[in-house]
Amino acid sequence: MLNTLTSLRTLLFGLFLIMLGSGLQGTLLSLRSSFEGFSPLVTGFIMSGYYIGYLIGSMWVTKITHEVGHIRVFAAMAAIASGTILLHVVFVNPVAWLLFRVVTGFCFVGIFIIVESWINHFSSNALRGKILAAYMVIQLLGSGLGQLLLDVDDPHGFTLFIVVSVVISMASVPILLSNTTQAPVVSQPPQLKMRNLFKSAPLGMVGALMVGIASGAFWGVGAVYASQLGLSVSNIGLFMAAVIFGGMLFQWPLGWLSDRVPRQKVIAGVALAAAFVSLALLLLGNNVFSTFLFLSLVFGGLSLPLYSILSAYTNDHVPMKEMIKATSTLILVYGVGAIIGPILGGMMLSALGTAGFFSMQAMVFVVLGSYAFRLEIVAPEEVMEESVPTVPLPSRPSLVSAVAVAETMQEALDTDTSTGTRAEDEIPDIEPDDRDTPGLGEDEDRPDRG
Repeated sequence: MLNTLTSLRTLLFGLFLIMLGSGLQGTLLSLRSSFEGFSPLVTGFIMSGYYIGYLIGSMWVTKITHEVGHIRVFAAMAAIASGTILLHVVFVNPVAWLLFRVVTGFCFVGIFIIVESWINHFSSNALRGKILAAYMVIQLLGSGLGQLLLDVDDPHGFTLFIVVSVVISMASVPILLSNTTQAPVVSQPPQLKMRNLFKSAPLGMVGALMVGIASGAFWGVGAVYASQLGLSVSNIGLFMAAVIFGGMLFQWPLGWLSDRVPRQKVIAGVALAAAFVSLALLLLGNNVFSTFLFLSLVFGGLSLPLYSILSAYTNDHVPMKEMIKATSTLILVYGVGAIIGPILGGMMLSALGTAGFFSMQAMVFVVLGSYAFRLEIVAPEEVMEESVPTVPLPSRPSLVSAVAVAETMQEALDTDTSTGTRAEDEIPDIEPDDRDTPGLGEDEDRPDRG
């Protein structure tokens, strides 16, 4: 594994810088929107533009990459993202900022697709899960440290915008100067019809939507909530960083638990625990800041890893040959939720003030936890003899990381053929999508288990 990480060091360092700039940029814009007099609801709409661009980019970047190549696309996306952040200072208008966020989301998903395709290509099957875990840690570490850069200068000025631009521009240097000249062909992964996936794994789809809403609200208007709460700029950065670092620290323990306890129970328990912590944050506020930070860390630790568990749960309930399609569809559902989240969060902040943010989080996780609990009562889930492993997913997963995760799960099942066989006949067949085409990482000659 060390040799693989060494060979990918320039890619991973470039990614770290990208996440450093991205983490600072999102919180900076959310705060600056408040300073410019935009209402929380308007800010929510602006911040949702990132995820709109993210979904659009997921569909189009692969086509652009085929035409001009990985390195050129990466350089172009980094340059556009670097320049776009500076335009926010020039054109202070909600509509303009919404368009800029759409462009930024498009560029960042392009960057992630390029980096993830290289990582997936150069990682062996046996190490792919561990490499993805390291990738996730670097993403969250960069995002978390980016929050702490908020205290470098006054967010009312333009210096921090320049810092973001410089960091993103510098991120392309190690990658453009690397000796990595070959990369795999990136294709649009096939997807399942949503009704078919819902029929096979309803909790997976409902959960992806709910977690997308909660995560989108945090990334979009979490800083607005903290500002309304009366926190200083440095403490706003600490609050955001605490939630992010909590997600990074809890990822492995919760994944370990979900590999040993029926996942419906784990999802129900973790979601209801996240709702409970949200209510504690709602009631206690920041009266004791150290307690507030600790609860924020626990909230992030419970909420951010949930998507990885839901992905594993979903792939437990589909045939192995459908895993790539199922995981790709799940990410689109998550993306829709992430678009809704900032808008709903902004609406709640506008209506209820600071109480609106964690009230919304509590409601989202109560819905998810109650639904999972109801399913566990109606149809209890047993620990499967050969369930797929929980593979950590990035904080903002792309369709390429979905493919890598699905391939890791398939590989884990393939390695167990000598000790047993997955009971495919217990998993309902899924009606093929009319749009099925070979996608990245999908091996059509891969033999089905059973």
